[in-house]
Amino acid sequence: SFPTRRSSDLNNEIKLDGEGEDEGQEKKSIWQNKILWIVLAILVVVFAILGVILGKKVREHVRKVPNFPKPGILFLDITTATKDAKAFAKSIDYLYEQFKNEKLNYVAGIESRGFIYGAALAARLGIGFIPIRNPNKLPADKIQETYDLEYGSDTIEMHRDAVKEGDRVLIIDDLLATGGTAAAACNLVKKAGAEVAATAF
Repeated sequence: SFPTRRSSDLNNEIKLDGEGEDEGQEKKSIWQNKILWIVLAILVVVFAILGVILGKKVREHVRKVPNFPKPGILFLDITTATKDAKAFAKSIDYLYEQFKNEKLNYVAGIESRGFIYGAALAARLGIGFIPIRNPNKLPADKIQETYDLEYGSDTIEMHRDAVKEGDRVLIIDDLLATGGTAAAACNLVKKAGAEVAATAF
């Protein structure tokens, strides 16, 4: 006689086969996720290295001037970097990549070298540019903030209607010394009711 197999045995075999397929798919998915994370980690490292290389190349074009504007101050002159077309373009490209997905409304540049990078970046991002100026330079109703800096104190101003509540603003300057100027600029933007989305130097 032919060997007989119960339906329950067949069901168990089918179930076991199905479980094996599920386990295989699960292991495959785990390995795919691991590979994806490895690739992402490699990309992060690569972009970080490229950023360091780019920053080094741009910094090489920045001239260092000792004892300016006062004895003991090492002044970083960016005019030698901005006059080099490739170095300047790389600087703007780098800033653009950092902030292109930030949903910004404006870039605010601090007088005066912040105007150079700020205006160029705003144009690249397709948004407006707001100048944050020294006293008595703006013609309309304005707000001001006084702050300490590396070699004294100063005051900056911004038009009161430059921004409105809910606007997201990127504040930019050429470099960061004591941070007093940047902090004052942040206070100006907040006084006007907008949000400081980020600062860049």
